[in-house]
Amino acid sequence: SDEVVGTVSGEGWSSTLRGDLAKAKPEFLSSRYTMAISGNTNAAIAPGGSGFGTVHFDAAGGAHFKGALADGTKFNQRIPVSKNGLVPFYLPLYNGSGSLLSWLQLTNNSVSGDAIWIKKAAAKGLYQGGFTNIGTINGSSYSSTNASILDIHQGIVTLSGGDLNGALTNDV
Repeated sequence: SDEVVGTVSGEGWSSTLRGDLAKAKPEFLSSRYTMAISGNTNAAIAPGGSGFGTVHFDAAGGAHFKGALADGTKFNQRIPVSKNGLVPFYLPLYNGSGSLLSWLQLTNNSVSGDAIWIKKAAAKGLYQGGFTNIGTINGSSYSSTNASILDIHQGIVTLSGGDLNGALTNDV
């Protein structure tokens, strides 16, 4: 079987373990994905907004995740993918004082999973009290083309408002 199951327990607690054999990139998966990583809706207590990232595969089937979290923390990590498209997404953060973890499910057109983003309390820096964000990671597949998105050979850009002294106009 390509799956291992079990439990780990201690005094007063128990947890189920599951592991899938990492395989070469399953054929049903797309080659590239983009994703959004939710932040907190209250930026006073934890990073607000969303992070972002991309996923692509190497020749051995490893998924390469690259992006930035809502607080600007960048990540770049290679993670194996199971034959069913499951990814144990784990990012150690803040020099061992935090982490982001999720079981991501990749399909032929999407990436999704619940996520937990944690930062321990620290004496300095942002969010000194630490935080725990329960959120989601969602995205979709995409294919790149070399074609122009807009077929513009000559154009004019005009910007106005936003406390500008006057409209700005440029040929493009």
